[in-house]
Amino acid sequence: MMAAGFHLPGTVHAVKLLSNPECFCKRPLGGIIKVRIDGGLPWHLRIEKSRVEFETPVYDLAQAEEALRKLAESDEPDWPGTREEALALVKVVQAIASTG
Repeated sequence: MMAAGFHLPGTVHAVKLLSNPECFCKRPLGGIIKVRIDGGLPWHLRIEKSRVEFETPVYDLAQAEEALRKLAESDEPDWPGTREEALALVKVVQAIASTG
């Protein structure tokens, strides 16, 4: 698992989401969040008043597996990995799905 943020408010919200299993119901492998921070507020209020939204659309494990299979067969320029790496990730998703 990885949680990273730009300064403290982003990291706080990322860790808070990771601690809530319900956040993974619609994104079982996680996702990318955006934390909107009012930079004009005093520092202590920036965390409290900031808003979190997912940038990753809702998906399920079957959709993730299908996307990885397509990636393995494509020449996607933004994918730095190999066909074999994409297929290895398919196996990871299948293993996660088999645990129920």
